[in-house]
Amino acid sequence: MINFRFLFILLLYCGALFAADYEIAERTQAITIQTLSLATEHHSETVRILTKGGTSYRKFLPFNGYVTIKNVTGTVTYPDGHTHQIRDDDVFEIPVIESARMMTDAKALLIVPPDLEKGTVIQFEYDRMLTSLLYIDPWIYAGPEVIRKTSCSISFPSQIPMKYYSTDPDMHGTKGQVGDTVNYTFAWSSKNSTELHQNFDLEEDVTSRVIFVPEKCMTDKWMLDTASWQNVADWFSRISQLTYTWDPAMDAVVNEVTSKYKDQEQIAEALYEYVQKSYVYTAIEIGIGGYKPHFTAMTFQKKYGDCKDLAFLYISLLRKAGVEAYPALIDTRNSRFFLAEFPSPTQFNHCIVYLPKIREGTWVDCTVKNFRLGEVPAILHGKYALVCDGPNTLIQIPIDPDHTNQFILNMGGAYDPAGVSLSGKIEVSGLGSMVLEQFRNALLKDRVQSYVYNILFESGVPIQTLKTGKVEDRTMELSYSIPVEEAQEFRLVLVNPVKYEGLEALPLNPVKGRLYSFGAPMRLTVNIDLDLRGHQLVADPIDEKEKGKYLMYTVALVQDKSNLHYSADVYFSNGLLDASELTAYQQELRQFQAALQRSVVIR
Repeated sequence: MINFRFLFILLLYCGALFAADYEIAERTQAITIQTLSLATEHHSETVRILTKGGTSYRKFLPFNGYVTIKNVTGTVTYPDGHTHQIRDDDVFEIPVIESARMMTDAKALLIVPPDLEKGTVIQFEYDRMLTSLLYIDPWIYAGPEVIRKTSCSISFPSQIPMKYYSTDPDMHGTKGQVGDTVNYTFAWSSKNSTELHQNFDLEEDVTSRVIFVPEKCMTDKWMLDTASWQNVADWFSRISQLTYTWDPAMDAVVNEVTSKYKDQEQIAEALYEYVQKSYVYTAIEIGIGGYKPHFTAMTFQKKYGDCKDLAFLYISLLRKAGVEAYPALIDTRNSRFFLAEFPSPTQFNHCIVYLPKIREGTWVDCTVKNFRLGEVPAILHGKYALVCDGPNTLIQIPIDPDHTNQFILNMGGAYDPAGVSLSGKIEVSGLGSMVLEQFRNALLKDRVQSYVYNILFESGVPIQTLKTGKVEDRTMELSYSIPVEEAQEFRLVLVNPVKYEGLEALPLNPVKGRLYSFGAPMRLTVNIDLDLRGHQLVADPIDEKEKGKYLMYTVALVQDKSNLHYSADVYFSNGLLDASELTAYQQELRQFQAALQRSVVIR
């Protein structure tokens, strides 16, 4: 499901890779709502080039079938005082490709001011003509670009009311009304814009903005009412109600599964496996296709589709087999910015499936591979999903560390005065299986050992004789040895070699005004069983458990006769933190690292 607003932010980021090299001296935006499906916007901007690096400045203006950009004009003023009027040959139309597996009607105009140098000032303006009010440009007032001053106004007839929400709760518009025309104005200025640490999730997650949504509008021939989530769900149900078409060849798929299984959960599992193995994610989203799925019979025949297409195909197969199922809209971006009190389809960018009568409610994502029924990509945990086509209600997906992206290292071995030899296997679930897929591809190139070392182990850990064995869908055999180092009269023996890169990528000294993100959601588990062969452990047992706001972990070390049992289990969700939150997170991380770094020696 394409989200044009995300595309806008993505293109904004492309123009802001070196934001410190230029600044937005002033930006204005004036929006005029004319009818339930027509609006115009006028934009103007003044950009100042600050460094030599800023001479690569470009302005991207995205558009699609509902958006037309007109009247692009501007002036470039150089440090010596001479000017250049932006001409047609300074503006290029380019295709926008969000993914190699996505085809849309999205394009962009690229403004390329010529011969830029330090000190140059660029002034330009343009108009946007909209035939859908869902594509009103958000007003961006802080983000990766340095914005000194900016303002926005939106006017609309009182009979076509608009609503807005801001990522900053302190940002409010000033309301006025003349006759039947209502107007909101917003203004912002600052010497410093919000900055972004280089380890980010999505640029949209860290951009301060105000988003405008109509309370009612036309979307092609369907009326959208955003007064409640039930109304939004009803709108999606109406635009997709004709999607459920049946190809007679689909009977064979259902009959094969129902002849083997009678239990609904087993049927759902088998059909989920069929969809994952038989279809590829390829999105063709033109016009309303960003929200409206294609016919299920077409998806079945073509063997590809986007999230909506695959979800509706799966639902069609399930319903034919007698399993209750519904489509659900959800947002894959950071939950920090989802507003449950602000109904709008623009808050979603993904479609999944809800099975209400399996395991007291099971969520299924049909775009992933090698998942089992009940496993939900961890990036969806804790998110709100709008279940449509019947329930028409907002439901929060539970946070479930036991059914997430898991990476488990189970190793066993024996102590020897010269070193420790360990063998075992890696087990994965969810998106962790993608790591094994990388290993499998590396196996074909005879490079598995280097892949394992670089991805799995901390740099510098003295891993020796690393060997990999059979690689299956969710497991891979592994063996390695670690030399025993002298430590006075004792010998250091136990080292947890696993890399916790996603947790440690944040700075120790957060800067106020910056936002930071850490790692993809993951649960990492290390289990080591070691035969001490008569030697004695010289260390206190470890039994630490912590369920903090950001990390949940346990680290345990026990000795049972001549055997040593070690485990470290940590779960972290994807996070987007400001400076004050980062300080608390760092404290939890230091506690976890201290538990990992306990020295364990053998005598």
